[in-house]
Amino acid sequence: MARILRVLALRIRGQRQVRVKQTVSRIYPTLQSVEVAAVPMEEQVLAERTFEEAFDDDRCIERGILMFRAGVEAGAIEIRTGPRRNLVRPDQPKRVVGACGMSVSSAERYFLFRAARLIFRNHPTVRFSSKGMLTDISVLPRLRLLGLMRPAALIALQQGLNTRFRELFYPENEIRLQAIGQLQEFHITAINEALGARSSDLAGWSPEMILAIAESFTCAEQLKDIGPELLILKGPTVVRALGNWSIRDVTEKVNEERTRRGGQKLSGQAFETDIGIVRNLLAGDFTILMEQPAELLEAVRLLVVDLRKIEKKTERADRVEEFRLFCKRYLGYMTPDILNALHLLDTEVSDTADKALSISFREVLGILEGLWTKEGVGRAFFEQVLTTPHGVKALRNLVDDVLQMKSRGSIKANTDLAAILSGSDLFDSHIKQFIDKKKTSALM
Repeated sequence: MARILRVLALRIRGQRQVRVKQTVSRIYPTLQSVEVAAVPMEEQVLAERTFEEAFDDDRCIERGILMFRAGVEAGAIEIRTGPRRNLVRPDQPKRVVGACGMSVSSAERYFLFRAARLIFRNHPTVRFSSKGMLTDISVLPRLRLLGLMRPAALIALQQGLNTRFRELFYPENEIRLQAIGQLQEFHITAINEALGARSSDLAGWSPEMILAIAESFTCAEQLKDIGPELLILKGPTVVRALGNWSIRDVTEKVNEERTRRGGQKLSGQAFETDIGIVRNLLAGDFTILMEQPAELLEAVRLLVVDLRKIEKKTERADRVEEFRLFCKRYLGYMTPDILNALHLLDTEVSDTADKALSISFREVLGILEGLWTKEGVGRAFFEQVLTTPHGVKALRNLVDDVLQMKSRGSIKANTDLAAILSGSDLFDSHIKQFIDKKKTSALM
């Protein structure tokens, strides 16, 4: 009768879990002995703990499973079942054991799930599938990485990744998971908002990319203003370059406006970013900008800083139009070598004498416009020559010539360099080998 009643009771899941706990409590002293024999004293976690204490500690459960496997392998533990006490061999993990009505593999999964719930005891709203994620004991250390995250950040992560959340626990994703653990809640929620349905792509980003986001962006607005273009950024160096773009705290201004409209004040801070300003200025061309290398984004950052310093509205409007023209027409040709040749990567200069020897963005645009509109040069020069070593050298020599003329006073402030380059042969010595003679002679 006892055997029959036990069979009936073990059909109930809760009863099976009670029995497996009782069964393991009986072999717990053996697990402790195996640990003492196999693990250095300073690394032992079971030896000084009672079973109930160990049952409430995820690291003890992890160690217990490892010691159980080691004990079975060494012959210190045998699992037998049935009236004849038949041995359950290690290669029979799915064979049901009568003492608890569960197989060895099912019992291990029960304790794995118990350990996972202990790791997430401070994250009661986190949900996951034990079948899909708790596939092996090696998952537990990766779970602990997520368990260190703030609850709100972890919830946002699970919402954004959706079904791809389980991918984080694959063995090959451990380094990626470590990087994701560095993200704060505002990083994750901003990525979710910026990417929408594609926010789950985060599960496949490189660890270096994720770490660059965690270390470079200090407010959600930076990520939101980049928007879906996050998916086309060319690596962590680009992310770090964008992280250097200016942000400004506009909380007070926003709260004043909300109060004026009868709304409530913000619960946190609000920021304005240069990334957002440039997005508004460039509209559709913003995507092209986000595809550029870090060196170009650094040059654009400096341009925007200079734009903000202009006080006169009319002058600022002119500079904005020039900036738009530069981005629309020339952005795709700007390599790091060309940026250096144009001195667009030079740091800001404050000394008046130094400014006389430097080249302004307007002068850079004048040079580019002059080459673009010059007969026999034009678009063909940009597409076929400029990005080659010879083209870069020619451009560098031309710019150096302009700087020398500025230092001598031959070129004054606000000189129309585009008109000089396009309408005269003053600088032709640097590009004469690239001028299409057929086009120029046809006009004569």
